[in-house]
Amino acid sequence: MSTNTELLNYLLINQRLRQETQPSLENLIEFLREELQETGKVTVTPLFIKGCLKRMRKLFHAPIAFNFGKNAYHYEIPNYNIFKLPAGVLNDLITSLKLNLILGEEYSSLENIKFEHARTYAHAHTGSKHVPLIAKAISEKKIISLVYKSAGSKRSREYNVIPFMLEQILGKWALTGKVNSDIRMFLLEEIQGLPEITTKKAEIPNIKEIEKMPLTKKIRE
Repeated sequence: MSTNTELLNYLLINQRLRQETQPSLENLIEFLREELQETGKVTVTPLFIKGCLKRMRKLFHAPIAFNFGKNAYHYEIPNYNIFKLPAGVLNDLITSLKLNLILGEEYSSLENIKFEHARTYAHAHTGSKHVPLIAKAISEKKIISLVYKSAGSKRSREYNVIPFMLEQILGKWALTGKVNSDIRMFLLEEIQGLPEITTKKAEIPNIKEIEKMPLTKKIRE
């Protein structure tokens, strides 16, 4: 297992222990399976989780305890974090590690994914769970199908989108893409369910051409 994969596992378990009140072993397994499914790199088993917890105690001196009465794990020190970084920065690190595992060497040269330079947000960028799948579609130059319901809208609509670019704007992840002849921007937090990568190939312009394209519909601030 690569160093990046191991670090991602530790960060995800750390995230769950901080967000969920005393998760069980089954809860941790389910959470990691869902988070890692796009990477296809890890088979999550009870033995795997227990091994990660053991290494976290050793490498980071993580105060992980097991409550036999509740059959659940927890941090003995309130608000413990294996890295003393803002939530937004940790979430960006998790997203970057996932992208590295999915895209491999291409990730370092792919210009269509833009993180904000000032990563000072106390909270994670919303919509980050959709980033790996959409990034994969951009890499493979394939059209994605998504169901979208913007805030204030009474109904959702389905779109087939040529994905051009993913970027963080004002604490939110957004997708710029082409729908028919329109260039639109979608907030990832407003995508309903999971997007689907279709088998249809698409032409994706280079980043300079994308940045010059006028948006038909812009993001709401």
